[in-house]
Amino acid sequence: MELVKPPIWTLNGVPVQEGVDVEMEKEGTMHRLTFKKTKASMTGPVQFTAGKSKSLAQLTVKGKASSLSNGLQNVSVVCGEDAVFACEVTQASFTVKWAKDGKAIRTSKKYEISQQEKLMKLTIHTVSAEDSGEYSCEVVGGATTRAKLEIKGKDEMYTLYDLSFYICSHSGARRQCRLQLCLWRPKDHSQPQDQG
Repeated sequence: MELVKPPIWTLNGVPVQEGVDVEMEKEGTMHRLTFKKTKASMTGPVQFTAGKSKSLAQLTVKGKASSLSNGLQNVSVVCGEDAVFACEVTQASFTVKWAKDGKAIRTSKKYEISQQEKLMKLTIHTVSAEDSGEYSCEVVGGATTRAKLEIKGKDEMYTLYDLSFYICSHSGARRQCRLQLCLWRPKDHSQPQDQG
């Protein structure tokens, strides 16, 4: 009487053993092999042998780091302006998901999501203080890149000066006028001193 050998799974020619990260199942005539954890070095042929029958497939494990060429950079803009995040993926066919503080972002009047070949962009229109936070772009099945958005108040970039002066007419009448000047300055720039 000929004994029937149990089916064998191999990866790169090496028998696969069932364990914590490897699961083997059988449902009727169907056999299933599941790898719960994978790494790039596991790429190779997977073969199933049951008696004289054999089935061969190719396992390809892609590294997450290869899905991004350039990650997001921190952005700092003045309140009321538009903010733009951009990152570059390695393949134009990749699909990405944008999120703010872990919550998914979808196209709306506030958010504009666009793609130019491998360049992925998120534009946030007319930003306000509540738009500050951490933004992320996740390549589906790949890596995730994150960056922060800082919103600057307009008072940090501009200073308003009040100037008063008099206009004298030929008749000797004096008229007081007031002029307001809005001057750009760096955030840490000191205001000019009154010379009297």
